[in-house]
Amino acid sequence: MPHRVQESTRTSFVDFIYAVVVGSTFPFLAPFDASFRLIGLLFLIIVILEDFYLFHTQIAGKVSDAPTSFWALVLELLILVLWYLAVLSFPLSSRPFLLALALFYFFKWLAGVAHNAKLASSTVGISTVARLFSFRSSPRLSWLCGSAVGN
Repeated sequence: MPHRVQESTRTSFVDFIYAVVVGSTFPFLAPFDASFRLIGLLFLIIVILEDFYLFHTQIAGKVSDAPTSFWALVLELLILVLWYLAVLSFPLSSRPFLLALALFYFFKWLAGVAHNAKLASSTVGISTVARLFSFRSSPRLSWLCGSAVGN
């Protein structure tokens, strides 16, 4: 029973951090000034909402199956910080924006691989190496192949 409390607390904390990070971008939006900046910021908000959706559908539901670690939380927070750095540097500097966005997607992929490796190590009869490098079974990239995790 204590593990279930830890799971809901961790999920609620990550939800709170997502809300703070996304909410802090709203002052940058100028809805009456249709510009490239507005379109880019709306795109970045859609990107983080997609990440939030994948977190809840692919990661949060499977947290109770494997023990959580401090580094998983650090990786989740790093993903959010990189997204926020991309928002801050969006129209002004293209290099920091592209670097932050590339690192955002890299660490998002890395989180999927790490989560998948944790699930594969707890599953009997499935090769860890095969699951590690399979994009079809990566929880954060499963939408690319249109399949569920573990198929």
